[in-house]
This record gives sequence, C-alpha cells and structure tokens, in this order.
Amino acid sequence: MKKLAFLLAFMLCFSIAKAQKAEQQIDKLMTSWHQAAAKADFNGYFGLLHDKSIYMGTDATERWTKSEFINFAKPYFDRGRAWDFTAVDRHISFSKDGNTAWVDEILDTKNMSLCRGSGVLIK
Repeated sequence: MKKLAFLLAFMLCFSIAKAQKAEQQIDKLMTSWHQAAAKADFNGYFGLLHDKSIYMGTDATERWTKSEFINFAKPYFDRGRAWDFTAVDRHISFSKDGNTAWVDEILDTKNMSLCRGSGVLIK
C-alpha cells in the first residue's frame, strides 16, 4: 500500500512539474514576443503568428488578419521601434490534452497606461 501511495504521489508531482514547465515555456515565449516588438524584430514578432491568426489591437476598431496587421505595423518596425508592452500580470490555462493554451495578461505600455492582452497558442 505504501508503494502505491508513493507511486501515486510521484505521478502527481511529475504531472505538476510537467504543467509548470509548459507554463514557464509559454511565459517565456510571450515575454520574448513582446520584446521582439520593442526591439522592432519583425521576423521574431510576426514569425510567431500563424498565417490565419487574427490580431485584436488595443483599440476597439483593431481586428486584423496577419497580413492586415503586418501592413499596419511594418512602418513601426521599419523605423526601428514598434511598441513596448511588459506583462505585469499573466494567466495561462491549458486544454486537457495540453496542446492548446489560453493567455490573458495585463500589460504596462509606458505611454498608454495599462492594457489587456489575450491570446490562444496551439502546439
């Protein structure tokens, strides 16, 4: 019985550690994505967006396909500085199979006060 309890506890710890690692990876990915915009790293930023992605901007009128968003944002990236968002609060949730994650975050923008961001990531 003690061996079974140990095995179950080990499996639970392993599962928790795996989930924490996945959350850390997504946290790092999101942070680097925001940093790519701040550094005007066009490929680093837009390379993470799927061709069928939709970008919801901070303004209520901003809903763009990837190509529309690129057309809007390219002049900012071309001048060497786009926008600078830093997450001050980030929540990450996963589907049961772990292949889909949802992110919502509060972002400090330095010149627009606090904004909200959200996204879906698919493995």
